[in-house]
Amino acid sequence: MKSIVEIPTISAPNITLAHLRVLVAVVDEGGFTAAAKKLGVTQSGASQALQVLEDTLGSPLLARRRDRVEPTEIGIRILAEAREALRTVERIYEHTAAWKGLDHGSLRIGSVVSAASQILPAYLRAFRTRYPKIEVSLLEGSDDEVRDWAVRDAIDIGLTSQTAADLTSETVAEDEYVVAASARHHRSLPQTLTIAQIAGRPFIMSASGCEPAIQGMFAEEKCAPDIAFRVRDMGTLLEMVRQGLGVSIIPALSAPGIQSGLRLHKLNPARRRMLLLVRNSQSILKPAVRAFVDLIRSEPNDQASARKRSVALRSLGRKTR
Repeated sequence: MKSIVEIPTISAPNITLAHLRVLVAVVDEGGFTAAAKKLGVTQSGASQALQVLEDTLGSPLLARRRDRVEPTEIGIRILAEAREALRTVERIYEHTAAWKGLDHGSLRIGSVVSAASQILPAYLRAFRTRYPKIEVSLLEGSDDEVRDWAVRDAIDIGLTSQTAADLTSETVAEDEYVVAASARHHRSLPQTLTIAQIAGRPFIMSASGCEPAIQGMFAEEKCAPDIAFRVRDMGTLLEMVRQGLGVSIIPALSAPGIQSGLRLHKLNPARRRMLLLVRNSQSILKPAVRAFVDLIRSEPNDQASARKRSVALRSLGRKTR
């Protein structure tokens, strides 16, 4: 008679990669709040995941101090194994992606509107010509939205003027902030303006991400803008300026192709904006992402290179008809 071997049922929850990521993030970030923000989860979700991991292993992995969290003796050993496990999974994805090459895959790009309309199209055309089978998606948002998307790994790369500790960044373009005014209603304005000269006029504030930088300009001069309107859409903002509802400060990359009846004025002293290419430093560098970054680095297209540093100077003083 054949003996029957009973396989014991495992009732405890399995350890998942999510559990290990929480453990590593809590230690690296020094607490649950920062770890949850980095991982894009709630603080209670991160805490619960760590509790499940500790219950599964039957050992406390973290010592919770009043102002910090640190691994226990066994936690230090488990942390090292968790890091190695996550690195192994990353290598698995990397090997698979390398095997697939650029015949398959996707590329998720987030960008501020000015870069999406003035810089990206030529690069995207060149990228599509080289790699027609890569699926490309483009999200437009404000500077802080694009930054946050990159931090949460919702996009592969972003074009924004803001960065964060979890992101790698490099400058891909520069432009100047300029003053947009109505050619008809503000005809007497000098070609070059100071912040103090703008402070006493009705101001239309861009709500698409530039406001912190603009507010900083006024703070440096110890004054404040007289904000009459806050507008997110640049087309709407410029039309309101054209109608004489106020003046505004905008990045020069937003200026090409603007409506008639507008004048652009230099700021004195000049204020510059750095446009950054950002990506999550913890994410796997997919072949499609590497190829697009290399394209931007090695082959500046006509539109991007022409506007990279002096876009504002060519547009200033030219009154549109």
